[in-house]
Amino acid sequence: MDRDPCSVLFRILVWVSLGWLFYSQLLQVSMVVDNLDLGRHLENGRQLFQGNVSVLYKNFYSKFHFDFPFVNHHWFFGVILFSIYSIFGLPGLVIFKASVITLSGYLSIKTALFR
Repeated sequence: MDRDPCSVLFRILVWVSLGWLFYSQLLQVSMVVDNLDLGRHLENGRQLFQGNVSVLYKNFYSKFHFDFPFVNHHWFFGVILFSIYSIFGLPGLVIFKASVITLSGYLSIKTALFR
């Protein structure tokens, strides 16, 4: 089966671009973590693994308004992050982030090509 050389070159370019995207995200492991929500997500996951479900409906991190009604709509993300962090540590979180970003780039390219 003969393939068009432009098609093969385009596929190579797409895979090289996705590889570069993944590699550039991995480089962030040496940078300072500037997302302050990461600690909150990890703590939410840790609390839920310890059986503390009050983190789902109480204003857990407020010093003055802890009785204020609160719905934690991102609790499952905390569980996922804490699971990865407890097994693989911070490098695992960086690889997870790089994988999600690369996968979203791949799906965006695939959707744009086959639309």
